[in-house]
Amino acid sequence: MKTKTILILLASILLGNCTKDNLKNRPPLARIDPVTNNYFGTKITDPYRYMENLKVTSVVNWMKLQADYSRKILDRISGRQGLIDMMVDFFGRKSTRVGALQITDNDRYFYLKITPSDETGKLCSGIS
Repeated sequence: MKTKTILILLASILLGNCTKDNLKNRPPLARIDPVTNNYFGTKITDPYRYMENLKVTSVVNWMKLQADYSRKILDRISGRQGLIDMMVDFFGRKSTRVGALQITDNDRYFYLKITPSDETGKLCSGIS
């Protein structure tokens, strides 16, 4: 009798957690529409082949729902905007670039150096 009571209690708790509100917080499910192809005697089944056709309305709608769900999750990350601002600042900085390094037989090296104020590279040289 005690076991039945515990099982009923657990079942009611689990069912109570499956409310409409909890179901809203899950990612949208894609329908399964299996297609089987035969490649050199091996059968391969792809349940999501239909998603390759981006002209199908159901695929476009699923992608939009998935994007909305992802945006909602990403927007809840605390400190996210601060991190984005730091990344924009970091990637917005310009630095000197060096490239096209050539080393000659007599150990002289030549390279192009471009600073943020340059429109074209400057040819630089040195001895190693």
